[in-house]
Amino acid sequence: MHNAINFPHQLTNMERFFTYSRQWVAMEEKARGYLLNHSQIRSYRAGTDFTTAGDARPFWCFVLSGLVVGVEHLASGRQIYNWLVRPGEYFTGTMHLFTGRPHTASIHFLRDTQLLLIPAAIMQYAQQHFLSISELLHVLKQRRMQRQEELLLLVLKPTNSRYAVFRIHMHELFALLDEKEQIAYLHMSRSQYFTAKAAFNKLP
Repeated sequence: MHNAINFPHQLTNMERFFTYSRQWVAMEEKARGYLLNHSQIRSYRAGTDFTTAGDARPFWCFVLSGLVVGVEHLASGRQIYNWLVRPGEYFTGTMHLFTGRPHTASIHFLRDTQLLLIPAAIMQYAQQHFLSISELLHVLKQRRMQRQEELLLLVLKPTNSRYAVFRIHMHELFALLDEKEQIAYLHMSRSQYFTAKAAFNKLP
């Protein structure tokens, strides 16, 4: 069971997606109609999973509202976030759009979240047959890769530096996540986190 709630105002919420896409591309009417006919809006409760590790759901998922993370459960019992997706960004229920392979991490909703869901096969067709959709997916993928690179470069830093960079340069994310979530995002243990936090608070 995936804890989805049918959302009644599909057209209104699709318009939110189309409004967002206009920042990047002028989507032709035929492409808009194709997506409208093959998409669905679903809402999910905070604390539930879209998939668990090893579970594939072949959908392209655009976040209309909420917060979604890829959670890896370590042997030590800790959790770390391999990625984090905010409104205006996307994820896929498989490793990527053109594979059926499942994620190795669980896809988890940190906040009540509303998704635009498009079956992967439908989005593959749309990407291949509508230039505007191909261009939009390229832009969104580049933005996602940039986010991933930011996280990768962050977690490679020593823990004190990692926390300092997070506090100084990632204000919105710091405000968005609670302490437990920050620990998972920063790939730290609790002791590392509080040691780094104390060191940061002593900075002049």
